[in-house]
Parts: sequence; C-alpha cells; structure tokens
Amino acid sequence: MFISVMLVIGLFGLVMVGTNDVWAATNVAGIVCVGFLVGVAVRLTHLYHSRTQRITVGALSTIVITALVLHWVMLWRMTEWQCGKLQDTRRVVFDGAMWSVMRPPALETYQAFCTSNPKKTFSDLFDHHVPSGPLRLDSLNEREEGETYASVTDTSMDFIGVARSVPGGDPDFVNHDGRKGMAQIDVHVNARGVTRNAQN
Repeated sequence: MFISVMLVIGLFGLVMVGTNDVWAATNVAGIVCVGFLVGVAVRLTHLYHSRTQRITVGALSTIVITALVLHWVMLWRMTEWQCGKLQDTRRVVFDGAMWSVMRPPALETYQAFCTSNPKKTFSDLFDHHVPSGPLRLDSLNEREEGETYASVTDTSMDFIGVARSVPGGDPDFVNHDGRKGMAQIDVHVNARGVTRNAQN
C-alpha cells in the first residue's frame, strides 16, 4: 500500500514537470523522498527488539526528517522572496529606462511651452518636438524592455511606456496597448510641469 501511494505521487510529480511551475514538481519530489525516508525509518525500528533502541531510532529519524522538511520549506520561501525581489528590480530598471527616453522630449516640449510668446498650446508644440506616431524605443528593443506611445491635447501631453516582458504589480491591470499585467509608466506634461507616474 505504501509503495503504491509513493508511485502515484511520483507519477503526479512527472506530470507536474511538464508545467511551468518548477516548485510544484520539486515539492512533489520532496514528498516522495520524505515518504521514502519515513518508510525506511519504520522498517529500521522493526529491526530492533529492545524498546529503548526502537524509541532512539524513531526519535533520531523524526529529528532528521523534520530538519530536512524545515530546510526544504526555508529554501522554498527564500526562492519565492528572491523571485519577488528580481521582479521588483526589473520594474525599477524598466522605469529608469523608459524615463531616460521619454524625459528629453517631455522636458523640451515643456520648456518650449513656458518660453513661447504668445503662449502656444501643447497641440501646437507636439508635432515640432515629438516624432510622429508612437515613439519606438529602438535603443531598448534589443533588450525587449518596451515601447512608448504619445498623446496630446491643448492643455497636456502624455508619454506612456509599456513593458514587453516585465510584469507589473497588478496582473489584472489593462495596459495602453491592450495587454494585461505588464509594467507601465506615464510621463504627464501640463502647464504645472512634468510628472512621472508608475501606473503598474
């Protein structure tokens, strides 16, 4: 019966290997290993006739198996923590990369708006200071960071940067290009100045 249960769990682990969740398959393998160690410990206790020896072997086996399980859980949590930090770092890098590309046309347009006499609207200044169509981040496409889009009204202008492969904080967030869950930054320009907002 014990061997049958272990085989079923092992087969389930082989199925999980085909998924993208590496830790799910690894945890199944760990359960099989722990089950095997428990079986070995039980068999060892039956080899001794003395009650004291059985208690000693059982206690040592329990300590070893418990230590292995705790160590496994600690590694699991540490990996998840590192994964989360890596995603945070990727978002910070994306934010900085997008800001470095969108800042020059945003500041240039704002400066032109402030110095224009008579005062011009952002719509008047947009075509002169911002390339037509979506702003393609050619220098970043090789790293697949993302691309920006520009929109303008008479009173304001927005540059929206959408990541290609960097997930944002909210997986249900709808990006400017129609996708969901990607990191996105908005650079807003109006008469009061230039502001940057990490939208996801």
